[in-house]
Amino acid sequence: MGAIVRHHRRVRGDPVTTATHTVLLDETERQQVFRACLGALSRPGTWHPLQVTRHPAARLPLLALTDLMTPIAALGDRPDTTRAIEEIAGLTRAPIATIGDARWLLADPDPAPGLLAELRQGTDQEPQLGAMLVLPLPVSSATGWAYRLSGPGIKDQRPSELSLSPGLVQARAELLTDYPRGFDLLCVTEDHRVLGLPRTTVITEETR
Repeated sequence: MGAIVRHHRRVRGDPVTTATHTVLLDETERQQVFRACLGALSRPGTWHPLQVTRHPAARLPLLALTDLMTPIAALGDRPDTTRAIEEIAGLTRAPIATIGDARWLLADPDPAPGLLAELRQGTDQEPQLGAMLVLPLPVSSATGWAYRLSGPGIKDQRPSELSLSPGLVQARAELLTDYPRGFDLLCVTEDHRVLGLPRTTVITEETR
């Protein structure tokens, strides 16, 4: 999976609210988000509390883990997603890039499956350059689908109820066929929990 690197630098700008809706994380908050994301990717399909609750949940991974050397982008065309990326860039100094050049991306809720084909996948020599996609999910799984997860970090199989459309899951599977190349997903709910789906995780839809 792509590397998650926690940075110890202080970000220039107002320590409370340089942007309109997004506020700067302090060092303790960055550590909390870093540990939650790392745990989520190390144990795919398990939910981990982000602990930080005074910020919009889906923005937290990018606020904690991007900087001048980490191009970011929005995946989708919703104005609120684009605005979030602009605010994150203003705080972290991460450059805004095209989808194909971005290392970290914030997706629209339920993005079009075809957009996944634009994500960078790294190379055989540098697979860590593959994209990390942060995907907002609703808190309730009432509208979700039943899946089984398997792969590294999972003993046998792990059942999971996720609001990931079968179309998105299928598009992901069709693209992740050239390991170690690929991209990774962090699913974040509005109640500030994160679940990791690294490129090595196989997602199979359950038959109901």
